[in-house]
Amino acid sequence: MERLREERIRLGLTLADAAKQTGFSASELEGWESGRAEPLGSQLVKLSLFYGCSPDWLLDLSEDRDAGLVEAYRIELPAV
Repeated sequence: MERLREERIRLGLTLADAAKQTGFSASELEGWESGRAEPLGSQLVKLSLFYGCSPDWLLDLSEDRDAGLVEAYRIELPAV
């Protein structure tokens, strides 16, 4: 998921920073970014909410960054 990596870098986050803020491990994030693994549905939703974009955009299924972003799923991620 190249866009996942692009978003992390755009925000100036290291893998460790993103892991701490999302609650995922750095190895999980790295696996998803490299394409060796894919996040489950609920993990993908959490990532899209964290980065403020749609799951479809993260998966490169849409060119519209906000397409399909459901406001009802917006949640506050715990502060770390």
